[in-house]
Amino acid sequence: MADIGTRAIRWRNYAAPLAARSAALLLCASFGVRTAIAAGLPADAQRRVGAATFEVVMEKPQRDSLTYEKPLPLDLLPYTLRTDKYQSVGTAFAIGDHRYVSAAHVFSAGFESQLGEPALRDGSGAVFVLDKVVKYASNQDFIVFTLKNDPATDALPVARDPKVGEQVFAVGNALGEGVVVRDGLLTSLTPEELDGRWKWIRFSAAASPGNSGGPLLDEQGRVIGVVLRKSPNENLNYAAPISLVLDAPDGRATLDGMFSYWMPIMDTKENRRFQEDFAVPSSYAELSKEVTSRVYAHYEDMQKSLLAKNAAEIFPRGEGSQALLHSVTTTAFPFAIQRGNDGTWDAVGSSALRAELPRNGFVSIGGWTGGMLARIRKPDDVGLAALGADSRQFMDDLLKVVPLKRTVGPDEVRITSLGVAHDEPRYTDAYGRQWQVRIWNSEQQDAIVVGASLQVPDGYIALLRPGPTSERFDALLDLRASTNFVYFSLNGTLEQWAEYLRQGDSMPQLMSALHIDYEYGKRFHYGSKRFEARFDKPPVKIDKDSTLTLQTSYFDGPEGVVWDVAGFTLSDKGVTSWLSITRHARPPATLPDKFQTAWSKMVARDYPYDASLIEASGTTSVDTIYPFPASSDRPDGEPNVLYEVSYGRLGQQSQDALRAALAEWCRGLEVFEK
Repeated sequence: MADIGTRAIRWRNYAAPLAARSAALLLCASFGVRTAIAAGLPADAQRRVGAATFEVVMEKPQRDSLTYEKPLPLDLLPYTLRTDKYQSVGTAFAIGDHRYVSAAHVFSAGFESQLGEPALRDGSGAVFVLDKVVKYASNQDFIVFTLKNDPATDALPVARDPKVGEQVFAVGNALGEGVVVRDGLLTSLTPEELDGRWKWIRFSAAASPGNSGGPLLDEQGRVIGVVLRKSPNENLNYAAPISLVLDAPDGRATLDGMFSYWMPIMDTKENRRFQEDFAVPSSYAELSKEVTSRVYAHYEDMQKSLLAKNAAEIFPRGEGSQALLHSVTTTAFPFAIQRGNDGTWDAVGSSALRAELPRNGFVSIGGWTGGMLARIRKPDDVGLAALGADSRQFMDDLLKVVPLKRTVGPDEVRITSLGVAHDEPRYTDAYGRQWQVRIWNSEQQDAIVVGASLQVPDGYIALLRPGPTSERFDALLDLRASTNFVYFSLNGTLEQWAEYLRQGDSMPQLMSALHIDYEYGKRFHYGSKRFEARFDKPPVKIDKDSTLTLQTSYFDGPEGVVWDVAGFTLSDKGVTSWLSITRHARPPATLPDKFQTAWSKMVARDYPYDASLIEASGTTSVDTIYPFPASSDRPDGEPNVLYEVSYGRLGQQSQDALRAALAEWCRGLEVFEK
C-alpha cells in the first residue's frame, strides 16, 4: 500500500528499496487555490465540509544553499507555486471540542524536515499553528491535536457504522490544488494487516496525493473515516474508521508496526515488530523528538541484531569470504564488498563517469547498492589537507560528475554547488580508518547528501548517498557500517606520498606500523612487520613523479582478520619500468580449483613464476617466488605464505637482463612471514 500524502516521512516499513532511490534531487510540491467542488452532497453538507476541512501546510525554507548552472526558470511554474510561501502536504478536519484530526503520516512529514512545522490553512488563507498533540497512533495512522489560534470551527457529524455498498465521498486537498469532493462506493471492510484488530474501510472514490488526512463521508455528509492511502495497482483506497479515532484514549501516543532493516552489503533482512507507547499531550516538536529518537534507537538495535545474528557469515567470516581473503587486487577506484546470490563475498564496482580537474586532477563516480562510490585525484597545486578541509570545494568537485538536478516544471537544472556542509562528524571504522562524514543540505527540496570520505595519498575516496531529509539517520547508519566493506589501494606519486605521510593522525592506523623512506635519485626503503624492501640503487628511477601503490587487502593474521598491505608496486613516470611484490596465502581446500592450481604453481615455481619472459600490452616482465631461486631449487615443505616478485620494462627485453634485475631486486628484499 502507498500513502497519499504529498510528502510523508518514509520509515523502512513504507520505504522503497535502496536500489530504487533516485540520485537526483527533485522539486515535487504542488500548491493551488483552495476550493470546494460539489459531488452530490446536500448543499448544507457541502457548506459544513468547506468550513471544517483544512489544508495541512508547511512553510517553505527561505534559505537555498545551492548554486545552479543557470538561473532557475521559475516562470515555468504555476503562479501559486511560485508565490505561495507554504507547501501543501495533506488535509485535516475538525472533530469537535476544539480538536482536529489528520493522518499521522501527514504530520510525520515534518519530522526532521527542513521545512517549517505542519500547520492548518483555511479557504481564506489564514494559517493556524498546532498547539498540543492529544492522540497519536502510527499503526492506525491518525493524529488528534489542538490549535493555538483556534478558529472555533463547527465539527462535522460522525457515523460509526458504515455499510458496504453505500455511497461515500472522499474530501481532501487533492494534489495540493484545493479541497475537492469525489464520490464512490464503500467496497469492503478489510482486516488490518498484522493482527486483524480492526477493519480498514475500502472505498472506490478517487483519492490523490494530498487527500491523506481528509474526511471520508457517507451520503448524509457524516464522517465515517479518515482517508489514508491507496493500493498502488487499483483504485481501491483506505480509510481509518472514525470510531478508532474517537475511541482511542486521550494522552497516549502509540508506535506500532512491522519494521524491516537490511544493509547494502547483503540481502539478509532483520524483521521485527516495534511497539511502544508514551504520554501526550505534547508540542509538535516534542512529539517529533520522541518518535524519531525511539524509532532511530529501534533501527540501530536492528542493525546490531542483524550483524550479530549473521556474524559467522558476514565478511570477513564464513566460507563465502575465503575467496576474497585469498585475493589481492590493485584498484584505481574503490570497490564495495558485497555478498552475491551464491553467498560469496566479492569486491565490486567500477568508475562510470569521470571529469577532469585542473593540473592532473580528476573526479570519478560509480554506483553500488548503497548509493555512489567516488574518487577524487587532487590537482597538483591543491594541498591534501586543504582539499579535505573545504567541504564546499570537495562537493563542488564531485558535482562535476554526480548527476544532481533540480526539477522546475518541465525543466531540469543541474546543481553545481551544495555549499558548505551542514554537519561534519568524524568516524573511525573497524579497521582504524578515519572517515570524514559530511551532510549537505538542500533546503528547497527538503533533501540531503550524506558522504563519508577517506584520505588517500593522491586525494580522497568517498561513499555518497543522496535522499530526502527524513532518511538522514538511515543514511548515516548505513554509511558508517558500509565503511567496513570498502576495498581500495593506496596510490600516489612519491611527492604525494611525502605530503600524505605528514598527515599524522588522519591516516589509517596501519600506516603507523609502516616505514616508507626514500631519497630522489638514490634510495628507497619500505618496511613492515611482514616484509622489508631496501634499495640503495633501485632498478627503477626514484624521483617525485615515481609512483608507489600499496596493495591493501583483508587477510588472516595472528590477531584475526586484518586490513593490511599485501604488496606494493613501484614504477617510474610513464611506467617504463616497475617492480612489485605481492603476498599470497595458502588457500583452504574449500576454494575452487583455480586457487589450488595457482598456489601449486607458486610452490613449484612453474610458469609464470619461473622467471620466464611474459609479454603483454607492449611490456616484458619476469615473475618468480621469493627468494629468487636457482633452477633446481624446490622448497623443503609447503609454506603458509609466499611472496611473488616481479620486474618489468616497457618494450621487448632480453630474459637475461630482466632476470639479472629481478635477482638484484630480490637481494634488497627480506620476508619475515613463514
